Amino acid sequence: MKISVVLKGLLIAPWAYLNCFYHQDKSFEERYAFVQRVSKFIIKFLGYDLQVKYEEAFDLEKPIFYVSNHQGTIDPAMIVASSPTSLSFISKKENEKLPLLGEYASLIDTIYFDRNSKQGNIHMLKEALRYLKNGRNILIFPEGTRSKQDQMNAFKEGALRPCYMAKANVVAVALNNAYCLDVKGKHEKRLQITYGKLHPYEEYKDMEYDDFAAMIYQEIAAKVNNCE
Repeated sequence: MKISVVLKGLLIAPWAYLNCFYHQDKSFEERYAFVQRVSKFIIKFLGYDLQVKYEEAFDLEKPIFYVSNHQGTIDPAMIVASSPTSLSFISKKENEKLPLLGEYASLIDTIYFDRNSKQGNIHMLKEALRYLKNGRNILIFPEGTRSKQDQMNAFKEGALRPCYMAKANVVAVALNNAYCLDVKGKHEKRLQITYGKLHPYEEYKDMEYDDFAAMIYQEIAAKVNNCE
């Protein structure tokens, strides 16, 4: 009799926790490499095929502010498994307490914040600016919550402010079929992620914030709606 995915997960959970503790005092790059290996393992373990597309090679001399749609539970694993650079996430504070997932997110220095408070949002902006100024790449899900479908939710107000403050390069990321774990009866096993062209600060610095946010939104939506 085949062992279910849930049972397999329970069997490897102790190993996963122990490895989190083992890696917590290592350098960021070592911790990220470990989480990346785990992310690739999870995708394969669940039986998914991850297809990755890069529209261009990135200039890695400046930090990148990645902006991604947010479809489902497996989004972070898809991103960490495929990202051309190491990165940290910006995430709502509730996710910090998720069993095991919270530990792995903390290994890559995720910025947690209370999105419902002014102080929380100020904290997020300060930390994101500090990370970017120190050369750290960051990814944000500006929708703020999973859409669990192809149609994107609206971006949260001010979600892209850190890239203006840090004069960072911006890359739009489009996830396809990433809600496969969240929708009952969806059995498609092909996951897709597309990293768009890099938008340097010089390109958007004179744009109104709302216009730039709308442009990035449309860029991601177009890739989601026209996935192959």
